Amino acid sequence: MKVLRIMFVLGITLVLGFSCKNAPNIKSKFVTKIDSLNSEVEIINFIKEKFPEVESKSISLNAALPDFAVKSQAPRWSLNDIDGNGYKDLLVNLNLDHTFYTYVIFADSSKFSICSINSIWDFAGSFSRFVTIKNEPAILLSGYAMGNTLTTDTLVYKYDSFVEYNSQASNNRVNKIEMHLSASGVESDHFPNINAFIDFTTDSSSCHKWFSNPSYKDFIYTIGKADIHKILNILRYADLNKIKRRKVDSGKSDQPSSRMRIFTDKKTLAISDYGLEGSYTLKELYKLVYKY
Repeated sequence: MKVLRIMFVLGITLVLGFSCKNAPNIKSKFVTKIDSLNSEVEIINFIKEKFPEVESKSISLNAALPDFAVKSQAPRWSLNDIDGNGYKDLLVNLNLDHTFYTYVIFADSSKFSICSINSIWDFAGSFSRFVTIKNEPAILLSGYAMGNTLTTDTLVYKYDSFVEYNSQASNNRVNKIEMHLSASGVESDHFPNINAFIDFTTDSSSCHKWFSNPSYKDFIYTIGKADIHKILNILRYADLNKIKRRKVDSGKSDQPSSRMRIFTDKKTLAISDYGLEGSYTLKELYKLVYKY
């Protein structure tokens, strides 16, 4: 894995000077501190001030760009109203310890929040840029995944989550869902397994948390109605027939399988995944259901 990282860093093309001018010029209704950021120094200082939890000592914007970022003319940073609240948000590709990570800084009046959207299957860094699809802002996330293969995800921000863009969203009629989730392999028996059942017709749920280690007690919990509605909205938007998942890597042979069954008016869909490492849509579903 270290070899892949070294190859990635050595193989990138040295191209400097990309700016937010390369991004779509989307006007916002309101103005915040983000709108006044005009240089890499100002952006780094802003992040250090507002988000000290980010590894500020190793932040760099003045670094060699990945070759796929050069070819797509992706900027190092750009502005767009990605969540549709009238304020411009900042998309920034930070070089942290010789690896690129993508962050979105959301603006809301004088408040700011930060979200990492680095590719969850990406072991050698990722790079992103804003795009507009059918007048809807989106993020094109590219990175090298396992096997040094370049992958790309098109993400939109819906229901307070990043999910894969669906060009033919048809408002799926989902009645209920069953989830059997396992987060870690056999050597991590302090992480729970979750059996979850959610009935959207009655806004009800039942989740059984249990452990492979008998010294940990079982636990029953429910999911709040707000999260149930969020899960339903994500499922309604998603392309359920093409929802992405990843197969197990040879280096992760101990990863257990997570299984999901989605019951719609027309059919039952079965999805299996290793660990909790699915696509962005699956990741959001896991996050809402899996209570550690």
